[in-house]
Amino acid sequence: MSRSSLHVSVRVRILLLLVVTLLCLGGVEVAARIGLPREPNVRLKQFVEVVENKHEVSFEEVFQWDPECSWRLAPDLVLPDDSWPLFGRIAHARGLREEHDIPLRKPEGETRVLSVGDSWTFGYLVAHDEAIPHLVEEELRKRRSGNRIECLNAGVPGYSLFQGWRFLENEGFDYEPDLIVLNFGWNSQTPWDGLGDEAHLREYRAGRPPSALRWSVPRK
Repeated sequence: MSRSSLHVSVRVRILLLLVVTLLCLGGVEVAARIGLPREPNVRLKQFVEVVENKHEVSFEEVFQWDPECSWRLAPDLVLPDDSWPLFGRIAHARGLREEHDIPLRKPEGETRVLSVGDSWTFGYLVAHDEAIPHLVEEELRKRRSGNRIECLNAGVPGYSLFQGWRFLENEGFDYEPDLIVLNFGWNSQTPWDGLGDEAHLREYRAGRPPSALRWSVPRK
């Protein structure tokens, strides 16, 4: 074997060793993300405590953990009409407070208004058809009877502006809204474990997994 061929062979072996090492490390990372329990963040712990102790609502019955927004409404959920303080239609299959399914692709000729907010938008203590987005939809349809208008209720109790932004970036824009209405208040003014939205955004970006591994973030 010539000296040049020997050098090529050594380089190939080193390259293969590096590839195998990276694959092994990636496998360990994925296994750890899937297999190891993930501690809920402080914001989620605070919300669960308020929901279950102050409002006497079972978190697991109404909400589910979300790696981007900390929590979201449990999909396709309808509670008994005599339950309190949440009752009736809570969320459709994709987690919006809508009675019917909303396709992501907007039908031709339809005007869509996406309302993103906290419990005020969601309609806390009222039925889904008494929430602000639904009332706005009814009024717009009366005034513009010849137009197809759909007002989507993407409000989630407890959400801050930061969580609303995360929802928009990861899902909200997929609904192709013509207009987005943001309605946030007290939750955005209350710091989470001493940090505001901007600080949490920096921490979120610093700790976000590489894009190739984001699918492995466990969901409860």
